[in-house]
Amino acid sequence: MNPIAQWIVWFGLGAANALLFGIGGAILVVVLLILAVRVAMRGDTMSAVSGLFVGFGTTWLALMGRQAATGGRLDDAGPWLALAIVPVALGGLLGVLRLVRSGRARLLLR
Repeated sequence: MNPIAQWIVWFGLGAANALLFGIGGAILVVVLLILAVRVAMRGDTMSAVSGLFVGFGTTWLALMGRQAATGGRLDDAGPWLALAIVPVALGGLLGVLRLVRSGRARLLLR
């Protein structure tokens, strides 16, 4: 599968994973992640994991923003924001490493 298409698919899975985390808790997410990692090992793992992390983080950040916009308050929002920002940063880093590894970074710089 094309790495870009694979990244988009896994971004969608990451977004779904964030929604499931908000609804079903951590156990449901762990089961989904175990199944997802087994599937990702068959293709381009760096693209898949990058999309999964960025999808999860951005969706979780959007959910946190929506909660704040509707008047919701948390005593300490730091850990919940870290749950969004850390996966986005790791996913972005993996995506950049994947581009560099494939040599496509030169094409983007032209």
